[in-house]
Amino acid sequence: MPVRSEHTKKSLSHFLSPLQAAASVAVLSLFFTSGCAFDGMKSAKSEQTESESPAVKISQKAAKPSQTVAKAEDKKVEEIEEELPPFNMLAANYLNSEQMFEILKAELLLARNNKKEAFNTFYELTQEVRRPELAEHTFKLSMATYDIEAIAKATELWRDIQPDNASPWRASILLYLRDDKLELSIKAFEKFEQLSEGSFEEDLFTVISRLASTLPEAKSKPFIDALAQTYSDRWSVFFSQAKLSMAHGRFEEALTQFKQAYELSPQEFKNQSLTSIAEIYIRLQQPEQGLEYLVPKADEFAQEAGLLESVARL
Repeated sequence: MPVRSEHTKKSLSHFLSPLQAAASVAVLSLFFTSGCAFDGMKSAKSEQTESESPAVKISQKAAKPSQTVAKAEDKKVEEIEEELPPFNMLAANYLNSEQMFEILKAELLLARNNKKEAFNTFYELTQEVRRPELAEHTFKLSMATYDIEAIAKATELWRDIQPDNASPWRASILLYLRDDKLELSIKAFEKFEQLSEGSFEEDLFTVISRLASTLPEAKSKPFIDALAQTYSDRWSVFFSQAKLSMAHGRFEEALTQFKQAYELSPQEFKNQSLTSIAEIYIRLQQPEQGLEYLVPKADEFAQEAGLLESVARL
């Protein structure tokens, strides 16, 4: 058995029972000795084909019924294999035996709830293999650790390996804001919006909802204020700005921002701003001002039961 397998025995013994370790080592021993380079299997098959004599080829043509049945079974197996997912890192030779061992080790660490060590193992493997699939998996694992440093490392690595994926850029926005890197967070948002398949409004609302729930106002407010200057013609920016203001109890400021969003929004979105405006007037206990603003616009929300209810409360 190769030297690597001795290391395998020692590593597995740390987190497996003796019986489990024996079984795992037996499997891995076969794995290491045979190797996981499928090219070797293919080349052996091709050599065998080339070395066949004409007599052997003739005998194959006159195969017995049992051989014919065997070939039919082989054909069925090939058809089943063709139905499998087209991508497999092992079959595509993206991973060798040592890398597969590292994945096994990481999964066993996860089974022991040792997420930090499992992350470190996957992170180092991803640096070596540089596959987008592993980069995304490593990022998700970093989120499970609740370790900001690990999340930042995984995000940067994923972004570096797959720069045309919107998700790592979205994660970068929050990470940059945590470190007070406002300009980088704006650039990350622009890149995320460019790569995302969603609309500008969908992308913005996704980001703002996460900012409101994960960052203090001192870090999130400068970001949305900067967007309001850059995208001063976008109703969704002022709407998001108002939502953030409401989340932090700044109702007077939110009222002004919702009114800006109402003026800029297309007709199908105006009711969203009006509903929020009515809610703020109720919170501020200013029924007269609320009615003065909303009643002239009654025709716009005559069919909106929720908004009518808010106006009735005023």
